[in-house]
Amino acid sequence: MFAQGASGPPVPGPRTGPGEKPIGDRGYTRGVDLVLKGRGVRITDKVRHAVEHKLARFDGNRRPVVQRLDVQIIGEQNPRIGESHRVEIACQTAHHTFHAHGAGSDVDGALDRVVERLQRQISDYRSKRTPRKTGKTTTATTREP
Repeated sequence: MFAQGASGPPVPGPRTGPGEKPIGDRGYTRGVDLVLKGRGVRITDKVRHAVEHKLARFDGNRRPVVQRLDVQIIGEQNPRIGESHRVEIACQTAHHTFHAHGAGSDVDGALDRVVERLQRQISDYRSKRTPRKTGKTTTATTREP
């Protein structure tokens, strides 16, 4: 997803395109679409790198597989608002879309809060989806003729 070379720009791996990484030894690729939008804030390389670094943990093999991350960074110009930066993330998977937002005095603080909330939502979703051990055993009884 966010493969970085030694000098900084993305480097394609074996049998992959830019921004994708191989899965397993068969060379299949999976990439997460990352969409950054800035409202009242310029998306600089520093901000883009910070967002990619924080959201790289969502590019794993764990379920649900993240397909797209829409990130909006909003800068409020009102001096009365103490937390003048907001970050909103929509995380799309195959069957569910997670939404989270966070506010802070700078982009990094807001990004930390929103990633924390998004991780909590996804972990709660995973825990609901995993089968629970109830103690009951389901054994099939067969009749002999």
